[in-house]
Amino acid sequence: PSDKLSLLLKAFLAIANRRTPNADAFRAFRAKQQLQGPSLEGTLFQALNPGYAYSPYVSARVPSDDVRTKAHKFFEDRFSRVNDGVLILSGDIPEEGVKKMLMKYLGGFRTLRGSVVRHPVEMHTLSGVSALTGTGAPGFYVLMDTEMSMTAGHFYTAQVALDALRMSLARHLAGYGVKAGVELRYCVQPQERFQVLILCPGAPLEALPSVRAAIADAAAEESSTSDIKAWKQKLDAHVRQVLATPEGIVSSLLARYSANKDITSRYAESIADIDGEQVQSFLKALSEGGRIEYITHE
Repeated sequence: PSDKLSLLLKAFLAIANRRTPNADAFRAFRAKQQLQGPSLEGTLFQALNPGYAYSPYVSARVPSDDVRTKAHKFFEDRFSRVNDGVLILSGDIPEEGVKKMLMKYLGGFRTLRGSVVRHPVEMHTLSGVSALTGTGAPGFYVLMDTEMSMTAGHFYTAQVALDALRMSLARHLAGYGVKAGVELRYCVQPQERFQVLILCPGAPLEALPSVRAAIADAAAEESSTSDIKAWKQKLDAHVRQVLATPEGIVSSLLARYSANKDITSRYAESIADIDGEQVQSFLKALSEGGRIEYITHE
């Protein structure tokens, strides 16, 4: 609640300046990791980016004893220069009240002169199609990846392209009684890339060629004008709804001030400019990029 902002800022100060490692919590975390297998997302990410050490997904490996000490040093380094970070507040508190509160508490954070240089990190992503098998509930998953600049136009085109891909998948999988899930993923660092994950849990392996055909057809055939219009209208309404929430506002501001990506200021114009050719071009880039086909079995 908004009347707890002062408590939140006090908590931030305590974490920044007076935190201590919790040995019991670390032991509980280690025990949980021992029981937890690798996640689907983590498995696919590592298969697509072999050797890349900075996966956004938690590793299934059990952390070593020195991780707690390393984490403490890491947070000490981060919180010693909070001027290199971004604080975003979204809510219903009057502006003057927020200013007074920030003036009261922000002086308690430590800062250092200058800014931290972000060192370049190499990321080698596979090209072509690679097959991977694993244990689990029967099914299969297809991750497609392409290098593409993260612009507002590409971001919204990708979401319309997902609808075109869903339609193609539904048409090709109808005979199997299977419904495929489709998810969009993207990253800005160390490279700007788009990824689409097709999820077919419980689907028979015989349906995999139909998924491949659906991908090829979606990339080869331009969607109809009426379909593009309907998908754009749906997307416009969805973005408007998301940006009316505190979570949507915070996400938008984080992208702008932390990742230097403004994709919402003129979202309506970006969506309106999308056409069938752009959607087809995006799907073609995906179909020709790196691909992981992950098959699970008991």
